[in-house]
Amino acid sequence: MRKPALTSLENVGPDTPLRLSVAAAIAFPDQGISENSLRREAKRGRLTIEIIAGKTFTTLNEIERMRGRCRVEVRVPVSTSDQPATEPEKLTHQATWVVRDGTGYYATGCSERKVAAAEQVLKDYIAKKYAPTRKEQDLEKIPVADVLSIFIDDRPDLYVENSDAQKYLNRIGRLKSFGESSCCRR
Repeated sequence: MRKPALTSLENVGPDTPLRLSVAAAIAFPDQGISENSLRREAKRGRLTIEIIAGKTFTTLNEIERMRGRCRVEVRVPVSTSDQPATEPEKLTHQATWVVRDGTGYYATGCSERKVAAAEQVLKDYIAKKYAPTRKEQDLEKIPVADVLSIFIDDRPDLYVENSDAQKYLNRIGRLKSFGESSCCRR
């Protein structure tokens, strides 16, 4: 014997198992989401469902959790990368940091929660883009970091295909840090 159809919402609580069509009708009264839409969200892992006797059920609480998983936060990314984003107009489900340089955008490959990694990519991008001036100028006005950068560019024989390459680069890094410290600035 079949039970009568749901005629009142009085007996429906947040954890009452509901068939997907009924749950869609209650949770989305404007019919913007259908039973098939809920099935797709379940396949994507965003909606928890129960299959009992071959029938698919969910609860209003699970639909609320699904809505939280689907919620998109608008953020202004501040990140970098050497590779231009291939299709900036194409949206993805995961927010990522990008570097905005003039009119170009460069992907960092860092998710929104990896702020420190994105900042490091930005720092590397800026360092790679910076090229010191090579004109004659007063020696006291040339930053130590510029001297080291020019030296690295002009003497790749010291670190390319050299077993002591990392040793040289570490020394230059320490000198650069020392040169950028406040004790050496005028």
